Amino acid sequence: MNAIDQYLTRKTYDFLDCIQDIVAIIDKDGVIVKTNKAFSRITGVDPRPFFGTKMQTLVDKGVMKQSTALKAIKTRKPVSMNITYYNGVSLMWTFVPVFDDRGDLLMVVGTGR
Repeated sequence: MNAIDQYLTRKTYDFLDCIQDIVAIIDKDGVIVKTNKAFSRITGVDPRPFFGTKMQTLVDKGVMKQSTALKAIKTRKPVSMNITYYNGVSLMWTFVPVFDDRGDLLMVVGTGR
């Protein structure tokens, strides 16, 4: 692994915060792994308490009516949807599945604006 690869491996999450749109990483089980800082700037909601929470739990609690990430996990295809949150903020989300070398789903990565 060269020096750039090593740096990128250590700093990948830091790079997410350079992106103006929201970036969210959800694992194959629908659990929130990470969002960038744009999430709180755009929505007014601190996402950190939700890290480790299943998206379905947030739907069940009324945080949102549906989940683009869960549809992408279910269909194993890119999905775009408009999602409105409990605080009235509405975002257009696109989630794309990420597969390992064997074709198994690892996660979905989404952008919202």
